[in-house]
Amino acid sequence: MSRHRPAEVLDRLFADLHPDAPVFDYASELVNGVVRHKAEIDRWIVHLAPAWPIDQMSAVDRNLLRLGIFEALYNSSKIPVRVAISEAVELAKLFGSENSSKLINGVLGRAVAESSNHLPQPRSE
Repeated sequence: MSRHRPAEVLDRLFADLHPDAPVFDYASELVNGVVRHKAEIDRWIVHLAPAWPIDQMSAVDRNLLRLGIFEALYNSSKIPVRVAISEAVELAKLFGSENSSKLINGVLGRAVAESSNHLPQPRSE
């Protein structure tokens, strides 16, 4: 959200918070996965939330959707899909606006429901 390099932020947080190695490893996996698949994930968001232009969404909502889509669609062998959605919704309640949790829940639910289809292609404008 602040345009800092993700690896540097993770290293700083690790140094400040001293999490257990598995926690740091999983956080790194999530951040790196979102960065690696960002264009594809953003196509999902554009497809599933057409009423909310991605560049006009709050940074919290946009990044929780990115994280939730990565966990639910790209990393579901490590965490159950329902847990990924539930955690994203809880984070939205803590850090988002009054309606963030509804947006996050709705978009992630649709993403999972549609994930058996092909990944949405970029819209030609």
